[in-house]
Amino acid sequence: MAKKYSLVAWTEKGNLRMVPSLVHEASLPYLERIQELEYEYGDVENKIYWLLKLSRAHEDLARFYMSVGYTLEAYVEYNNAIRVWRFGKS
Repeated sequence: MAKKYSLVAWTEKGNLRMVPSLVHEASLPYLERIQELEYEYGDVENKIYWLLKLSRAHEDLARFYMSVGYTLEAYVEYNNAIRVWRFGKS
C-alpha cells in the first residue's frame, strides 16, 4: 500500500510558510473570537476591559499570521489592534 503525502508547510528564507487554505482554516478561531467581541459591544459595562480584549484578539491573530509568514496580513491586524483604541466606539 502506497503512502500519500501532502505539502502543508515549508520554509522560505528561514520563515515558515503554509498552504493558504490551511492558514485560513487555522485562523478561524481567532476570527471568531474577534466577531464575538464585536457582537457583544452593546452589552458591555466596562468598555475599557472590552477594548483590551478586542485589541488583544487582533494582536493574537497578527502573531499567528507572523508565525506562518503572512506579514502583510499581520500588519493589517496590528493596525486593527491600534484602531480599536484610536477610533473605538464611544
